[in-house]
Amino acid sequence: MLIPLQNNNLCYSFAIPWLPISVVGTAVAFYVGFKNNQAYDRMWEAHKIWGGIVNESRTWGMLIAGNTTGHMCPRKY
Repeated sequence: MLIPLQNNNLCYSFAIPWLPISVVGTAVAFYVGFKNNQAYDRMWEAHKIWGGIVNESRTWGMLIAGNTTGHMCPRKY
């Protein structure tokens, strides 16, 4: 990769080898990929836990609703 630099009508150029750039780019790609996978796993685990909480609260609500007959509140005929 050639990068031209200009300074007072003089042109300098230097070369950067592609191998270190490609190795670093590949390493960064693997790192970001693993971090993305880890974040998705954490989100999925939280989703399962939240779903369990919702299911348990619904079950508890149905249990309370089924076991209360309303005998504490007098009926008005």
